[in-house]
Amino acid sequence: MSETPKTADAVLVTLPDVDGQGRGQLLGKSLALRQFELARMLGCSRLIVLGNDLSPEGMDLRHKAEKAGMIFQVASGPHALMALLAPQDRLLVLHPYLQAETTALFADVPEQGMVVTVPAAAGVEAGFERIDLTRAWAGVLILRGGLLSRLLDLAEDSETAPALLRIALQAGLPERMLDQSLLAEGRWSLPGGGPGGGPDGGEEMQIAEERWIERHLGTGRPGSLSAWIARQITRRFARQMLSRAALLPVLLIGAVLLAGAAGYAGWSGQAIAAFAMIGLSALTLEVAITLSRLRAAPFGSAGPWDRLRLFIDVMFLTAAVLLVQGPWFRQMFAPLVLMSGLYQPVGSAPRSRFPDMRDRALLGGGMAVLAAFLPAEQVVMAAAMAVLAVNLIFGLKRHG
Repeated sequence: MSETPKTADAVLVTLPDVDGQGRGQLLGKSLALRQFELARMLGCSRLIVLGNDLSPEGMDLRHKAEKAGMIFQVASGPHALMALLAPQDRLLVLHPYLQAETTALFADVPEQGMVVTVPAAAGVEAGFERIDLTRAWAGVLILRGGLLSRLLDLAEDSETAPALLRIALQAGLPERMLDQSLLAEGRWSLPGGGPGGGPDGGEEMQIAEERWIERHLGTGRPGSLSAWIARQITRRFARQMLSRAALLPVLLIGAVLLAGAAGYAGWSGQAIAAFAMIGLSALTLEVAITLSRLRAAPFGSAGPWDRLRLFIDVMFLTAAVLLVQGPWFRQMFAPLVLMSGLYQPVGSAPRSRFPDMRDRALLGGGMAVLAAFLPAEQVVMAAAMAVLAVNLIFGLKRHG
């Protein structure tokens, strides 16, 4: 946090009303929480909420803000906001429905603050408030606390964000134009808050979720079969998966347990079960990694879960060694050749033509099938030969 450039001292986030009519969620995470994540990236040290801070959303937001080292404050209305800020403090004001996925716009903010605008035609079509014939408010402004005294000229029940927008415009704050490509790509939007959008978002929110998934999962071909399967599973069940906080640790623990069970199956001489569980463990871990990346997007870190691949490989090697019968050097030879092939750098592979033989899910599944017909040693040797052959093909293509 200390390394983050400080755009503003505090951020104003609107919570659901006391009657519980919230603004919906974007893939299992409230818009208020996504705005908090943006503010944290911008270096804000205080989170000021306007609305029902005792709602489940408000309590969750308080917990996350305090855990991140931010001061959590509550304003009952626009007039109460004045007491929370000193005249020199800078306040970041966000449209209640704003979902923003970039911080580049906030570089070199003028000392007095700024108002972010967008051409009127594109802005109004996207649901933003029109300022005049040529421009619309893009849902973000930054102003000094000294300007908040002008809120006394307005009724206490005035909508806070529009009131602050009028104050900022009357004060002549500099304007910064939003890149319209952000609107076109969906990285700057009002999901569920545009014309005709109700508090739940409805069809508008569903479209926003689909575009979010495409942006953060990508549409290109992944590097392995397990990554492709994991992406399809996550894309299909994204909302259900992201709304269950316990699912990620369950998947991670499941991957570890499956890998451990594969080692035990190798010790028990159950080749089919050992190789099948290695494949399932690798696939489960890939789903967990894909889910963690989607959950952390766009500003967070997905975590070091890909390091668990090493544990799976250790269990893979252990099971293979235990399944091969004979002297110790015979037990070690084929499994070590296989593992060295899996870690041999081969450069980029022509994914459109060849499967990635180093994909542990594909390899484990294929070896489990072979183990139904061949002794375990022959299965390991065949897998090692296949991996080395594919590596050789890719190496020749790279150097040829």
